Amino acid sequence: MRKYWIAPLIVVLMAGCASASTPSYLLSENQEEWIQKTLIGTWNGWIKDTRNARIVNNDVTLKIYKVRKEQDGWTANALVNWQSPEYTKLNVYNGTVTLEIMDRYGGLFTLELYQNTHFLGKVGYERGAWNLNVRNDIVLKKISR
Repeated sequence: MRKYWIAPLIVVLMAGCASASTPSYLLSENQEEWIQKTLIGTWNGWIKDTRNARIVNNDVTLKIYKVRKEQDGWTANALVNWQSPEYTKLNVYNGTVTLEIMDRYGGLFTLELYQNTHFLGKVGYERGAWNLNVRNDIVLKKISR
C-alpha cells in the first residue's frame, strides 16, 4: 500500500495544473459581466490585402452594443460599418472568445479575442458578386466603450 502513495499525489497535482491554465475571470460568477465589459464598444481596424485579392474598402468598424448569456449559449448584437449583419454568433469556450459575423455583402468574419483589446481573424467574401475564394486577415482594435 505504501508504494502507491504517489498516484493520488500525481492526480491532485495534474488537476491543479489543468485548472490553472483556464483564466480565472471565465471561471468566476462574473463571467457574463466580464464579457459584456470587454466586448461592448466600438472596434476599428482594417482588412489586409493578399497577393490574390486587394480589398478596395479595407476599413472596418464593428460596434457591439448588446451581449447576453442565454440558456443555449451567448448572443451578441452588432453593426458592421454601421449596418446590421445577417447574423452574429458569439462563442465562449475554455477561455477563448470567438465571434462569427456574416455582413450584408456576404463577408464572413471569424474573429478571436486577443488580450482583451483586439479581435484577430479572417474575412472571406465567398458568395454573391464578390465571389473571392480568398480569406484575408483582419485586425480590429477596441477604440471606445
